[in-house]
Amino acid sequence: MQTRRPRPPLLNWGLGPYLQAGEGSPEKAYRSLVACREGTPSRLGRERKDRRYAWLRKGGFCVGAVSQSAAARRAPAVAWEPQPEEQEGMLLAAGRGGRAAGEMAEQGGRKDYLTDVLEGGTARTHIHTYHTQKNMSSVTNLAADTTESADQSARSLHHRLLTSGHERPEGDACSICFDLIELPMNEHSKMNVCCMKTLCNGCILAAQRRGMNDRCPFCRTPLTSRRCIQLAMVQKRVNKGDDEAISFLGNNYFHGELGLAKDVPRAIELWTEAAELGSGDAHYQLGCVYYKGKGVQEDKPRGVHYWQQAAMKGHVESRHNLGAIEYGNGNYELAVQHWMISAKMGYEKSLNAIKFMFKDGEATKAQYAEALLGYRDAVEEMKSPQRRKRRNLG
Repeated sequence: MQTRRPRPPLLNWGLGPYLQAGEGSPEKAYRSLVACREGTPSRLGRERKDRRYAWLRKGGFCVGAVSQSAAARRAPAVAWEPQPEEQEGMLLAAGRGGRAAGEMAEQGGRKDYLTDVLEGGTARTHIHTYHTQKNMSSVTNLAADTTESADQSARSLHHRLLTSGHERPEGDACSICFDLIELPMNEHSKMNVCCMKTLCNGCILAAQRRGMNDRCPFCRTPLTSRRCIQLAMVQKRVNKGDDEAISFLGNNYFHGELGLAKDVPRAIELWTEAAELGSGDAHYQLGCVYYKGKGVQEDKPRGVHYWQQAAMKGHVESRHNLGAIEYGNGNYELAVQHWMISAKMGYEKSLNAIKFMFKDGEATKAQYAEALLGYRDAVEEMKSPQRRKRRNLG
């Protein structure tokens, strides 16, 4: 024989809200309450679960009620229909339960005023709800959390900017002697389209003195001045997913070189693809285009974003530009930090910028001395006998 679930006193059940949910019917109200009590979402639980059902689930409480004993909660559930003689007691419980519901609702962040009106033996419950100051404080706390999250992201980016990108990428080294190339690289090196390798002027001179005037010193491919053949070589590397080749092709589309018509949107498309593959030069080019509005609508924040990504990859010019932006904004200490990094990588413009700041009293003597020593060390590492000979030839 199935055991009936012990039923707590009616006055502790708090049926005021459920009478409204049951359309004024005590039987439906009590059934709705029992269904919620057993953890089965009723219509009330679905429509008002943010105000009622959560309280029913939490700790075994019902609205305006006290917790049942552990033995009662473990007893098997048996559907119970109120008898006609019990309806009057349920109606009386509605009034007391409504007031108890108001007290618990106030604790939950809402305040409910329940007015129980008995007309002809029928209980009508009118609920007027409004948000209290606690709800407003919750919204304020959410906004504060969002702002705090944004601040944490900004601090994280600032930390990564100043702690990464202190060394130049491998692509800035000569593919033959493996020494970093002097800056600016376009004045001290050359990239051959056959293999997309950058060679310093010293290694090119050494190869020419060995009689390799018509072949690439790295891959031994015959050199050609025909643009159509050069473009085909570049396209071959692009098809293989070479990020440097994709960025190089974007440069040619932007400037209209290698027999290509100038096409800024196509250049941006190629630079974006190369940037996704990890090209620091592509990030730098995108930063220049958007920050200065070259062929596109000016978007300085977007340009700064691309320069930041390039700087964290060790791109020297991007790092210098970030320092110039901070200097223009009056953030002298941050500007010195950016220029200090690029100066220690051998960028003379950054060293001169710190020197001028030192003369104007915006940088300390120790900062300028540190930048000067770091610059000299970087330049010394980029020297070689072959490069010195090439420089002497003019």
